[in-house]
Amino acid sequence: MTDAHRGLAATWYRMPQFVRATLLLLLIWTVPVLVGSSGHFFGMAVENGGLTMPASHIWTHSMATWYVWVPATPLILWLARRYRFAEGQKLESTLVHLTAATVVFLVQSVLIVEVGLYTGHYMAGMGWVRWLTDLFVNNYLFTLLTYGIILSLDTGFRLARESRARERTALQLEAQLAQARLEALRSQLQPHFLFNALNSAVMLVRQGSNPEATSVLVQISDLLRYVLDERTPLVTLGDELHFLHRYLGIEQVRFGERLVVEVDVPDELLGIQVPNLILQPIVENALRHGVGARAGVGHLIIRARKVGPMVQLEVEDDGPGFKTGWSLERNAGVGLSSTTRRLQQLYGTGSSLEFGAGSSGGVRVVLAIPAQGNTASESASRLADLATQV
Repeated sequence: MTDAHRGLAATWYRMPQFVRATLLLLLIWTVPVLVGSSGHFFGMAVENGGLTMPASHIWTHSMATWYVWVPATPLILWLARRYRFAEGQKLESTLVHLTAATVVFLVQSVLIVEVGLYTGHYMAGMGWVRWLTDLFVNNYLFTLLTYGIILSLDTGFRLARESRARERTALQLEAQLAQARLEALRSQLQPHFLFNALNSAVMLVRQGSNPEATSVLVQISDLLRYVLDERTPLVTLGDELHFLHRYLGIEQVRFGERLVVEVDVPDELLGIQVPNLILQPIVENALRHGVGARAGVGHLIIRARKVGPMVQLEVEDDGPGFKTGWSLERNAGVGLSSTTRRLQQLYGTGSSLEFGAGSSGGVRVVLAIPAQGNTASESASRLADLATQV
């Protein structure tokens, strides 16, 4: 780009937006003025062998016909955004746009007649009724067509913008999903957990318990595969409990007989849709601050029940309970904070996450979400495995 071009561009963008829009519309509607005038010239040349009226009269008539659309176009675009042909609004929008097109036609007709009286296109004394009748027969449908073209172009550009916006949103969601998977690895399978699990496997190998060590390594592999797998945001409660079964199986190696797990989930709720990996950070928090803080045996209880249109998921431990002054807003770690954000994104205000004292002095976490999915089609075999094997 030369310095002259850059100077012109700078001058253009320094102009007020109203001035730029007016100049652009004048440029656009000058095209049909030129085309119409050229057609008029050519027709005279063919039919009469030359011009039968001054060129200025032809140009003036063409400008009266087309330049009325310069102020009309912004009004049409505003009406197009205000009165769209959406379901339940079609009749109202049709009447509004038909009225607007008629107003444009009348203004255009007045200009054409006034200019025509000056240029000789119209004879004085015929009267407005005759003039408007002739213009209605010859121009009204063409005015409606021009108006419709403007509406169609605006709709096309709007749909293109909305399509690009949807594509950008989809790309952003895809990036957020990829980031969520990374956060899942960082916040839900934290390094200390992996180190402890691997140390447990090494301890079993040194003790000669190779089958148990192999089982731990296989479960670690399954956990990593599950987290990194391409999954939808929602899974069945049965799948979520199956993942927890793997997770708790590894933790069982570390805690041994100090960890006692109880699962109380009705069979009919196993097909309910829940956010993927929603319980793991809550269970991990209970193990770390509840069972892990006890010198003796610690109990972990996982419950689910349907309350009206909601499903309540509970995780309870019998650890030392909350520290004085603890609150979710100030003291929640990455896992619990991520859980709160995910619930907000998926359900808005239609979900809740509450913390309270457990029945045995520990902590009870109650997560409530809308009941979605099949409540009776899931097999109870995974639940039985979780209750008997962990």
